[in-house]
Amino acid sequence: MNLTLRIPQSVLCVARQDLARSHPFAYERIGFFRCRPTVRPDLIVITGYDAVPDEQYIENSGAGACIGRMAIQTAMQRILTHKVGQIHVHQHGHRGVPSPSSTDSANQPRLVSSFRNLGPQLPHGFIILSNTHAWGEFAVPGRRRFEKLRSISVVSARLEFL
Repeated sequence: MNLTLRIPQSVLCVARQDLARSHPFAYERIGFFRCRPTVRPDLIVITGYDAVPDEQYIENSGAGACIGRMAIQTAMQRILTHKVGQIHVHQHGHRGVPSPSSTDSANQPRLVSSFRNLGPQLPHGFIILSNTHAWGEFAVPGRRRFEKLRSISVVSARLEFL
């Protein structure tokens, strides 16, 4: 499957601005994209972005950023209330393809599986953005395995691929 995300440029801009802000103790920011499936199983549409408030981060020297249960519960509530998928997102400030840390690889699939259990008819995933590219994995309805992100199309006055 060649999984593609479609995101409005305005939503990507808001997310990048939020993820670039400094935090009192975390080295990076975390947020969540809202998303919906389409009739095409290989296309997911991002519809919005939700920042994680400062007070919902936990000090953890073993990770660049760690969020607490309130941030996770809030994301889960969006699944139930708004019927939207949740995509955990953070950003690395470099050019080129980003990659997950060992902490990301250990924790993100469990979080996404929890989201899938709550909203199995919706796509859920995790993304790492760089200045020029993106990396991600998704739980897609009807698929047992996680699917790798192949591309992101940014919808704006011009077409851009990450």
